[in-house]
Amino acid sequence: MISEIIMRLPDDAEVSNELWDEVIECMKLRVGDKVPLVRALAVRALARFANDSENSDILDLFLEALPLEHNAEVRKMIVLSLPPSNATSVAIFDHTLDVSEVVRKAAYYILANKFPLQSLSIKVRTIILQRGHTDCSAAVTKECLKLLKDEWLVKCCNGDPIELLKYLDVETYELVGESVMEALLKAGAVQLQDDQSIRQFIVSTSNEIEGESGHCILRIQLMEAEVALYWKTVCRNLQMKAQERGSDVLQQWVPKQQCMQQKHQTIMTF
Repeated sequence: MISEIIMRLPDDAEVSNELWDEVIECMKLRVGDKVPLVRALAVRALARFANDSENSDILDLFLEALPLEHNAEVRKMIVLSLPPSNATSVAIFDHTLDVSEVVRKAAYYILANKFPLQSLSIKVRTIILQRGHTDCSAAVTKECLKLLKDEWLVKCCNGDPIELLKYLDVETYELVGESVMEALLKAGAVQLQDDQSIRQFIVSTSNEIEGESGHCILRIQLMEAEVALYWKTVCRNLQMKAQERGSDVLQQWVPKQQCMQQKHQTIMTF
């Protein structure tokens, strides 16, 4: 009941500091209660004060209790109550490997909603995606896809998959980049417009120079690694769809796949 009252109180509620201090101390004691439900409700009540610099001991209490907590629902509540910071990001990241599905799902939810893409290191970004895409739980995989699609792609990269790939260092983490593109394509988050094709892209980025004989020579610029990986996965996806439908879509969009793969390998080596 106390937990519910605390959560429902408006921010401008007139409560004396002495009363707040007494309630906070009481809730801190209940975090160590023998009943899991009581511990979870105490954490929920204290979450309101975890962002307050004057109550830094609450955050310390959460971080101390989290690795020692045996009950999954209580761990979930602690993870959901952690404010964004360098210290909490490590704890939340670690619990993407929690033994409990509900805790792992909560960890991905918090990473999506409290930690912008730019606030995470490249290595952490790639590990988060690797773990999420290979998780044995469909619910966790779905939560990871929401993080990738709704937060990272749409909100952080304005829906531009190539921009997203730049945040993942695909030259170093090529397999992660491929899995990201495959997941986005499967989810329908990457849509090609009618005027988009690899042929059109090559023409738009090429320059004509005059050779010694007076003929114009087409000079093709090297693709960036992210662009090359983008078109590699898009072409492969289109090829698979064309094969499934038995249509000639491949001829409209893609040169020979073998040529594309050779070009991609050359670019990545370069």
